[in-house]
Amino acid sequence: MSKKIPFAVAIALILIFSALTVILTVSVYLRSYNKILISVYQRSQQFSALSDIDEIIKDNYYGEVKYDSAMTGAASGYLSSLDGECAYLTAGEYAEFSANNEGSFPGVGLTAEFDSENNALIVTSVINGSPAYNSGIEIGDFITEIDSSEISLSNQASFIERLSGRDKTEIRLKIRKAPEETETLIELTPVYRLSSVSYQKSGSIGYIKLSAFYSDTSDLFKKAVNALMADSITGLIIDVRNIKSFNYEYAADVIDVIVPLATEGNGAIATALDYQGKSIAVYSADAASVNIPLSVLINDRSEGAAELLAADLRDFSKAVLIGENTAGNASYQKAFSLESGAVVVLTVAKICPYISECFDGSGVSPDIEIPMSESAKDALDSADISNDELFKAGVSALS
Repeated sequence: MSKKIPFAVAIALILIFSALTVILTVSVYLRSYNKILISVYQRSQQFSALSDIDEIIKDNYYGEVKYDSAMTGAASGYLSSLDGECAYLTAGEYAEFSANNEGSFPGVGLTAEFDSENNALIVTSVINGSPAYNSGIEIGDFITEIDSSEISLSNQASFIERLSGRDKTEIRLKIRKAPEETETLIELTPVYRLSSVSYQKSGSIGYIKLSAFYSDTSDLFKKAVNALMADSITGLIIDVRNIKSFNYEYAADVIDVIVPLATEGNGAIATALDYQGKSIAVYSADAASVNIPLSVLINDRSEGAAELLAADLRDFSKAVLIGENTAGNASYQKAFSLESGAVVVLTVAKICPYISECFDGSGVSPDIEIPMSESAKDALDSADISNDELFKAGVSALS
């Protein structure tokens, strides 16, 4: 037989439990409040230190303080001190950054340095597909004149800047292949687009090299896949080595060409999760897919979007990964505009692949590990795939 609790005792217990609840709630609130106070105090101390530095500079600096430059430097330093791909960009820098993300670049596509012996600029690198490359300029060539002005020690720095193409006007270069050879006049437009997709067939195997992820990459990739499939390939190798890109939207479009509708895991081929684990962006695939054996070539310079592609194709059981453990950078950026026109690019989330764990910090591990030398990585763009050990392993994996 159950005993009844007296009414007065019941009321007392209710009051005790209510008091305990209030005490616990207040305790949690106070701990949170103390953290806020500490944070506010720390920020106050930091801003106070900046104010003190400003006063010292104003009272003692021998020169004119250019506050626009100073603020840009302070903002750049603050953003660059954060982990991830964070940056402070002026309006002009952001316009160039956005153009680069779409595959458009300023300049003629070469680098050069002053050669005092020949009183000329000597070409030190040429970008494949650039105006310089297409005009036949090669490493070791001499630039003796720019816009009908001879090169000298006093003007070489300004001419090197001119080659960057930031003033967007046409450039006339006088080129000499060797000290004793005749000079050739070349006129170049200082802006160019790079194709992010190249492909070829080797035996019965198709090979697609991706160099970046731009807005047109998925269309170019699809055309390459269709052309190779029409040529009766029995397997396909996708090369994403040396790609550092955080254009996950464009990478997801490329992945969508290969994989079917996502129905397992989180139901998306990629999800961006913020610091609270909240989804802020989701990328999906349609039902179309490519059914052919695949190998994906990766190395430790495969970063961001390249890692997502490799992880996803393995998650969908579409590909064997060959090469090195990837860089392990899953940072996801968002741009915030300021009233001045400047832009803050901030890492706001981490990207997660279809099923496997987020690769941030750990990278994507290969199924078949084959290391590459640093010199081989540097020369990858101009390398012959028939001599590439990873390509050979990719072919073997498809046999």
